[in-house]
Amino acid sequence: MNTPTHISAAGFEMRTGELLQMPQQAFEAYIFRLAEYLLSEDSTGDAVTASSFLQLLTARELREAGSVSQIYDRLLPAISFIAASQPRFDFGENDHGNFGGLAAELARVCGRDPEDLAGQDQMLDPTDDA
Repeated sequence: MNTPTHISAAGFEMRTGELLQMPQQAFEAYIFRLAEYLLSEDSTGDAVTASSFLQLLTARELREAGSVSQIYDRLLPAISFIAASQPRFDFGENDHGNFGGLAAELARVCGRDPEDLAGQDQMLDPTDDA
């Protein structure tokens, strides 16, 4: 997987290496902020951030097992939305891959069934500890 090196969206800029290595609580704050941005109308056409989000989550889980899988269910609405909305982000599959495929890879890395992605893009609650 080719992890992006930089994310510039949702009002901040950060090297992905920093997101991969930061403490869990800070990581969650940034990643939920990105998820909220990607669910908003402001992200329409921002294919780079959508792709980077999925790739970053996969890379973080591979680097630090459990760091994404423990919040996966809370991120599932954003992950599912991105997976199902490739045209919204004006993103061709030849540019950086298929969003559905990237989301399915993330699900597998987190020990989840990729089939669960369908129909889960209804809400995002970064405070839900369920």
